[in-house]
Amino acid sequence: MAAVREAVGDSADILIECHGRFSAKSAARAAETLRPYGIYFMEGTVHPEDLEGLAKFRSAARVPVALGERVANKGQLLQYIQYVGYIQVNLKRFGGPTEARLAATIAETLGVLTAFHNANGPVLHATTVQLDAAIPNFAVQESFYDFCPRCKRELICDALPVENGHIEVPIRPA
Repeated sequence: MAAVREAVGDSADILIECHGRFSAKSAARAAETLRPYGIYFMEGTVHPEDLEGLAKFRSAARVPVALGERVANKGQLLQYIQYVGYIQVNLKRFGGPTEARLAATIAETLGVLTAFHNANGPVLHATTVQLDAAIPNFAVQESFYDFCPRCKRELICDALPVENGHIEVPIRPA
C-alpha cells in the first residue's frame, strides 16, 4: 500500500506550496518562522528558473525543499536537483511514466526523494500511484482525487480514493 505520511498524534507534517512567488530572502524568513510547526517540505519557494535564488534559499533555510512540477526534461532536472530534497516532476509534462521513472532513478542516485506532482485528473492519478509503488525513493504523493468530479473518477472505476491518508495500489486493471 502506498501511503501519504500520516499525522502523528495531534500534529501533522506541513507541506507548503509557494508557487515560486518568494524571493530567496523572504522564503528563508518564512521557512524559519514556520519551521517549529513541522515543515515536511517547502515547494517551489522561488521561481524555478531562479537557480541563484534557489541556491541562496537552500543555504539560508533549514527546511527540506521540493521542486519540479514545471520541469519538462532531464536536462532541466539536472540543473536544480542538487538544491532539493524532493523532486516533483509531473508525469504528463515530463514525458510520461518511463521518463518520470528515469527522473526517479537520477534522484535516487543523488539521495533525493520523489513526491510527484499530480493535479491533472484521475487517469494521471492512477498512473502516478503505480509509479510510486515501483520506485524505492517514493516519499509522499500529492492527490486532488477527491476534488475531481465523479464523472472523471469513473474513468478509472473510482478505484483509487485516498482513505485515511493511504491509497490502495491495485494489482490488476480496474
